[in-house]
Amino acid sequence: MAGFEDLIRGALIKQDSTTKEGREKVYYSARQALTRMTTKNGSLAPDVIESQHQKLELAIVEIEASYADQLGAPQVTSGSAPDIETPVAVDPATVRIESAPVPDVRSATPAPGMETSLASKRQEPGFGTPDTKLHPEPSVRLEPIQTDQPSSYSGDVLREKKPYAKMLLWTIILVGIGVAIWWAITFGPGLLREQFDGSVPNPATTQESGSFVPGGDSEEWSTVFLPSSNAENIVTNGSGAAELLRDGAVQVMRLASPDGTVGNNLLVKVPRGVMQDLRGKAVTFELTVKAVESDSQEFVVFCEFSQMGNCGRKRFTTSTNKEAFIFDVLVNDAELAAGEDAYLSINTDFNGKGRALDLFSVRVRSSQ
Repeated sequence: MAGFEDLIRGALIKQDSTTKEGREKVYYSARQALTRMTTKNGSLAPDVIESQHQKLELAIVEIEASYADQLGAPQVTSGSAPDIETPVAVDPATVRIESAPVPDVRSATPAPGMETSLASKRQEPGFGTPDTKLHPEPSVRLEPIQTDQPSSYSGDVLREKKPYAKMLLWTIILVGIGVAIWWAITFGPGLLREQFDGSVPNPATTQESGSFVPGGDSEEWSTVFLPSSNAENIVTNGSGAAELLRDGAVQVMRLASPDGTVGNNLLVKVPRGVMQDLRGKAVTFELTVKAVESDSQEFVVFCEFSQMGNCGRKRFTTSTNKEAFIFDVLVNDAELAAGEDAYLSINTDFNGKGRALDLFSVRVRSSQ
């Protein structure tokens, strides 16, 4: 019974225990909790269940008796000490409370959820034959008493989440994605072109008109082609056009590949004597050209040296300003067969639009 009384008194401390209505709510919740517990535990004997209910009711009577004593105690005045009466032990079985009468568990209606046959099938012992059997009371764990009024929360106050941190995080993510997209659009195509293009990067050097001196300079360049000297070394094979023109004081060879063609078509012949001097060496070729129409025109160069090797495709971009483009070639240590010649093959417009290109000169020198 002490266990029931402690639980109920603990619930009364949290509730309004000064009024009879407030205490009745706590008693009702305690009865409901015990009923649910005994119904859930199907292994309890009927007499044990009834004993638990009787203990609960006796605990309620004890609590109500203590509240009745408190309400009936005399008021203490400041001038004289109150008479102290000797406390009288109250028999819980004889106390009657009008607001909360003790129900007769033998005749009361069973609580909700309990079978009605439990009370009817119980055998009452006779007055003259006391029950000498010992029935150990099982340990019963009561569920927390639930009341209609919510208990006050005394834990730590939760911190209010600030939305600015999440907003800042998403801003940083979106800015990073935007920068990545801008970088891919701006620099991605150029990087891909460099990866798949086997050509040598173009130098930034330029030559003024008339500054070229064929052969004989300090770098020992050998002239391969000069429009004013050997214009006949341009071979078209009926594909494309070659025209000798004058650009100021300098003669140029205007070359134009046919529309829609990206293969080899215009050939610049490399003299056999020059190729003989380049056998087994790493050499550098230089082409001085400019575009006729566009400020950004792509052209390609191939090496067709027969047994003496090749250089793959070399792609360059020129403008309407005269520029010198160089590329390196490793020439095999071999000789051209009789009747064979070595050529540089040029396509003046890699995009297949047939745009013309002015060729000023072709030179070569040994890198060794």
